[in-house]
Amino acid sequence: MGYTKILVPLFLVAILVVSMSPQNAMASEIKAIKEQKCTVPCTPSYENLRCSVDCITLGFSTGGCRIFFPHQPLYCCCFKLT
Repeated sequence: MGYTKILVPLFLVAILVVSMSPQNAMASEIKAIKEQKCTVPCTPSYENLRCSVDCITLGFSTGGCRIFFPHQPLYCCCFKLT
């Protein structure tokens, strides 16, 4: 019982000190999709990494295997970000 009376105030003081310390975290920039193009279906031999490389080769910012609706296959979709 004695430990609880000592530890609870110390714990609360520690939370107070951490919450009052200056934070150096910056919010990252939110990027919107400017253009999207979905091409070929993804398969075990044409996976996410290969899709991404093909999208970058075509001049897009990034790409990956995406699904649009349940029970449909994955498609390689390329994105241009603003």
